[in-house]
Amino acid sequence: MAEIEIMNPIIPLESSFIENYLPSANPTHVAVYIYVLNLCYRNKPRDNAAIASALDILESDVIKAWKYWHKVGLISIDENGSITFLSSQNAAKPEKPKSAKIAPKPETPVRRDIPMDEITKRVESDKALSETLSMAQMIWGRPLTGSEIKVIYSILDWYSFSNEVLLMLLEYCAADEKTKSMKYLESTAEGWAADGITSVKAAEKVLKKKEKERTMLKKCAAMFSLERAFSDREAEYIANWTNTFGMSEAMIKEAYARTTVNTGKLSFPYMNKILESWHKSGIKTIAALKEAEGTRGGKPAKQQSNYDFDDIERREFERRMKKNDGEA
Repeated sequence: MAEIEIMNPIIPLESSFIENYLPSANPTHVAVYIYVLNLCYRNKPRDNAAIASALDILESDVIKAWKYWHKVGLISIDENGSITFLSSQNAAKPEKPKSAKIAPKPETPVRRDIPMDEITKRVESDKALSETLSMAQMIWGRPLTGSEIKVIYSILDWYSFSNEVLLMLLEYCAADEKTKSMKYLESTAEGWAADGITSVKAAEKVLKKKEKERTMLKKCAAMFSLERAFSDREAEYIANWTNTFGMSEAMIKEAYARTTVNTGKLSFPYMNKILESWHKSGIKTIAALKEAEGTRGGKPAKQQSNYDFDDIERREFERRMKKNDGEA
């Protein structure tokens, strides 16, 4: 007898499920429930690993979903692990929050110690995970050790990051050699999870911010003629000017010019006071700065004047050369 498959079958999802259970359930739990319900009606059973692969989630997330639906009474699990869907009309309704204004606390991730044999089996059976680890090695710039693979897999398990978000996390931490370590990766992953950075869109925003900071650091290094790396504190200043104050390269360049004229040296605290003052006044461009200074009337103060930047750099270089000759 030929096998008959119903095309575009309708899956009967009870309205009581939609009204009483869907709003309060974890989106991943809902996805598992509906996806497997569809498989049951199409007579296509799947194991947990296949379900996880199809939904691009962890197998542990599938197991958590089954535990949740069993707890609220929408499925039964026999001693062999077989799952039976139950009517939502007969199940106990989930408790509603006492106040809609109080946001529920996020679940504390279960940091279980994952044995390597479990990780090995998962990598062998999950093509997407295997490809993710290959991409991780390319981002890290070298083959990963067994312990490093365990850290990466554990992050996926603990925080329920998707493979895409994990790779973006690795890119963030591998921005420079100083931050490329598993310890930094773990702490950053914890921070992302705490801040709700769990989607591709949110991670992209963080990466763009990081790249903006790195670009400005390079520009400032050339601007200041530095032959050394920035200290952590100096890098914080530049990141603050870029992201918090929203200052452009031109505005930082102008602040540097005024700083060297008034102090005779590069002074981050002095520059910060200038840029902070402009930020508080809503001045973000050179044109707006000139307009603001022009409307004050009278002769602008020394630190408010425009200066030829090339001449300032020349004088600063000459000052350093004289200082070096004197020390010799």
